[in-house]
Amino acid sequence: MKKVLLLLFCFAINVYATPKTEEATFEACVDGDTAYFKVAEDTLKVRFIAIDAPELKDDYGKEASEFTCDTLLNAKEILLEYDADKADKYGRVLAWVWYDKKLLQKTLIEKGFAQTAYIYKDYRYVNSLCFDEKKAKENKVGVWSKESTKYKYCDEKSISDLDYNINYDDILEEKKDNKLSKTDEKRLKKIIDTSQKASEFLQKNDKKISEYGTYIILLIASIFVFFGKKKQ
Repeated sequence: MKKVLLLLFCFAINVYATPKTEEATFEACVDGDTAYFKVAEDTLKVRFIAIDAPELKDDYGKEASEFTCDTLLNAKEILLEYDADKADKYGRVLAWVWYDKKLLQKTLIEKGFAQTAYIYKDYRYVNSLCFDEKKAKENKVGVWSKESTKYKYCDEKSISDLDYNINYDDILEEKKDNKLSKTDEKRLKKIIDTSQKASEFLQKNDKKISEYGTYIILLIASIFVFFGKKKQ
């Protein structure tokens, strides 16, 4: 029972406190679709979600890598936006990369340095990327200047059916929502203090927990409701 309650408290706090966007500092480039960023005190290896750039040995691989490196190195502001999947099977962080109010994935697609790929869930800007990709293909830009380039995810999508939703202003609003007000900070502190007291109570009254467990779980459930409203 103690483990269950602890997990519930941890889950509640995590749901409330984990942001959807984070400010980042560029550290190093791997290739056209992967780079290292500093976020808070952590260094993250980030794979740009929903796109695939050519390997360095392939056509336009070097150009894609140089463009990504130069763009991020000279960017004044970088934001990482997370989607349905926050990491891939290799442990790399998956994120939309915003630089100076522009979406890097979009820029790479427009220049023909990448194409839409690895779509495992309903990622936020995929339809918009397909719109830009079809334009790049029509204009034979970058990888699309090569007849050998195979069309992937966007092949059967019609441009007229695609909703274009890349808007930096939306990110700004969501970024503001990531910040806790002073009132919410106090509430979160009270919740943490309560969880600590509950832990002490459980340690001292392990045999009696069955009498109080239901009431404590109901209390935590009410916290979940509060968190859910704040996240919407």
